[in-house]
Amino acid sequence: MEGDPFVARLVELDQGCLELTERLERLRVAVVEIRRMRKQGRPVSEIVSSGPGIPVRREVRASWSRLNQALHAYRVQIVKSMVDDEGMRIADTARITGNARQVVSRLYHSPMP
Repeated sequence: MEGDPFVARLVELDQGCLELTERLERLRVAVVEIRRMRKQGRPVSEIVSSGPGIPVRREVRASWSRLNQALHAYRVQIVKSMVDDEGMRIADTARITGNARQVVSRLYHSPMP
């Protein structure tokens, strides 16, 4: 399986999931800290300017974007593998994957991210 592009996309997808999970846990910690700051009576402007919220939110958004890219690459690879490697038609691939034929065609013709 070494050099298998399908497996490579799965590895990227798994890494993206792990990264997002880690970032979401940091967000939970930040939410607890922000809640604590607010209970102490700190104004929202102070919480936003000095609290952990903004950097953590940006990390989550960046991780989410990377996961979406990995998901797209995985979907492209599925279609290309089924059509190129297994000789399936676009219509059959669409039926199996549960996507519209036009979506599968777009995925097939899109460059690998």
